[in-house]
Amino acid sequence: MYPILFQSQHITIYTLWLFVTVGILVSGYYFSKVAVKNKLKLEFIVDKSITLLVTTIISARLFFIFFNFNSYFYEFSFGSFLNIFYIWDKGLYFWPGLLVGILAFAFMCQKEKENFFKWTDIVTVTIFGGLTFFYIGAFFEGIKYGRETSLPIGVTFESATVQYNIPIHPTQIYTAIICLLLAIGLHIVLKKQRGTDNYGFVSLLGAALWSLWYFLEGFLRGDDTVLLGTYRFPQFVSLLFFLASIIFIYLKFFNNKRIKIFSSKE
Repeated sequence: MYPILFQSQHITIYTLWLFVTVGILVSGYYFSKVAVKNKLKLEFIVDKSITLLVTTIISARLFFIFFNFNSYFYEFSFGSFLNIFYIWDKGLYFWPGLLVGILAFAFMCQKEKENFFKWTDIVTVTIFGGLTFFYIGAFFEGIKYGRETSLPIGVTFESATVQYNIPIHPTQIYTAIICLLLAIGLHIVLKKQRGTDNYGFVSLLGAALWSLWYFLEGFLRGDDTVLLGTYRFPQFVSLLFFLASIIFIYLKFFNNKRIKIFSSKE
């Protein structure tokens, strides 16, 4: 673990937030370049970005607090109430926040008469690029860690926040690699489908593959979360996302047997 990259009397640079910042900058640059190539109006997403970000974060936060209610309201006081606003404690649920964010974005696109799936295809690739940096930072932070392993790739974290003092799966690195592969692979598909009417294939395929990985990764995770039986709650949510994505892919692209993944120009 190396959660603090630099610290002085007046400034502290956290490794996680440094990687998050780099991820945002790199992903933002990619997004702007590809959006222009696909003739999308950047001013639309710029105007809606703050509202969309706040909506997503608040939703992810509220769902986390709901499922960890006792951790925040172990006593009814003003101090415990203020804790719900301290999002830097990393108490966010990814999937519910993502779902609310998608619904909010769909509403915005419908209101402004924008092509929702054309936007989400590019956003999907951008998100996976950003998540690559996030999970590398998560490794140094010691969050989203795995369970014990006897494999030679196991790592040991010396931290009170990690409940293992033996080698564990570096699940953060696994996921960072998966995100990088998804970003590269979906970018290639995005380029190949340019000129077709298959908007939405990249985003739905990305959602399906990511959901499948997140479900499988749950068997390797060792950090605390809500359990339903012997399974982690996020595994159930990711499985629902996977099934929904597969159904949408079939209904939108394969049901009429007219899918054209690759443009004739390519």
